[in-house]
Amino acid sequence: MIWDRSNTIAMADLGCVHCHGYGLRPGKAKRETVCGCVLRGIFRACYARFIVCEVYARNVGTWVRGEHCKGRDRHLMYGRKAEEFRADFCLMARRVLDELEHDVFRLHFLAERDCVYCCGRLHIDRGKFFHTVYLVQEKAGRAFAEVEPFGLFPMDEYFGGTTDRLRPSLCLPVLRSQPCAIPLRPPVTIRRQEEAAYAAA
Repeated sequence: MIWDRSNTIAMADLGCVHCHGYGLRPGKAKRETVCGCVLRGIFRACYARFIVCEVYARNVGTWVRGEHCKGRDRHLMYGRKAEEFRADFCLMARRVLDELEHDVFRLHFLAERDCVYCCGRLHIDRGKFFHTVYLVQEKAGRAFAEVEPFGLFPMDEYFGGTTDRLRPSLCLPVLRSQPCAIPLRPPVTIRRQEEAAYAAA
């Protein structure tokens, strides 16, 4: 991913004191570098999709999704994108994190344990725990965006996006809205009808 303002401003924190909501901060040799709030936002977005994949795998089951491959020879491939995303999420974090950071990632994000449990299990204090959580989010967020050739972020590119006559990502059921049986009338029309009915009575 190219770290320019068009790619970082959407994920930047408006209250960040380092980048002031632009996503880029001054770096070495007067060159702008990506801010930590953007990397943490990328991690949180990927983690939210990981939770969605986990819930649907637990309640719905395994979904096999057809993918149209682009190119001269267009053909259809089948894959399990939800399971692939979950595996890539865990393996990429394990690759870039050290031992303590991976333990915090495993306990706090995967096992969903709170601060008290993690501090007691890892024998660290509260400040060290939250500092490690921020490092985990920044390191993993950078890895999710910069991995080549296919990054986990942006997730619409990972899941192939949506094309015509195809269901959205994760093959979630499409809920079609039922036609409204009662017509919508502006309040003025209803008030005039009530006045006409009252005058006729």
